[in-house]
Amino acid sequence: MRPGPRTRALLPAIALACALVAAGCAPPPASGPGVQEPTSTPSTQPTDTAPPLSSQPPAPADLSTPQAAVRSYLDWISHAYRIAVSDVASLTMTPEEGVRVDSYVQYNLQERNRRIDQQVVKFKLREASEKGSRATVSATETWEYRYLSASGQRSMSPTYTTSYETTYTLVRTRDGWVVGSVRAQPLDEVK
Repeated sequence: MRPGPRTRALLPAIALACALVAAGCAPPPASGPGVQEPTSTPSTQPTDTAPPLSSQPPAPADLSTPQAAVRSYLDWISHAYRIAVSDVASLTMTPEEGVRVDSYVQYNLQERNRRIDQQVVKFKLREASEKGSRATVSATETWEYRYLSASGQRSMSPTYTTSYETTYTLVRTRDGWVVGSVRAQPLDEVK
């Protein structure tokens, strides 16, 4: 049986993903030179069932301004990490950022046998600038997060709280502003 046109169209994307994995496209190291080791605060104990921190899909992405696009990106990648399907957040980011997000989803599923359930609990804008089709948004963020089993049915950790200083680089597309890259400096320990 010959593969159909849709299957043939997916083959280059699969080959590219395999090449990126083989080339070492992975999340940054959790420790080592230049990596800060701060502290997180657990707030609850693991449970056998895992009601999500946020069970509903986010609102439709608002890409009208760089600030709105960053908030949409954060909501949609949190949803992607929770359901372990990175494509659901693709409208909020460039394809290159999508590869990074997908590699992190796959790393957690395949190497750590888990999903991440997270939500922003505080977002404080520090600075925003726009120049032509590029923009930068800097913020201080506080997150709640926990680890779920790969199936998403069981909590594997307490709920932690951590904060970051973040800088988002965005590009304007025909659909609006999307995140092209993220720099995040933890302000306390990430478990």
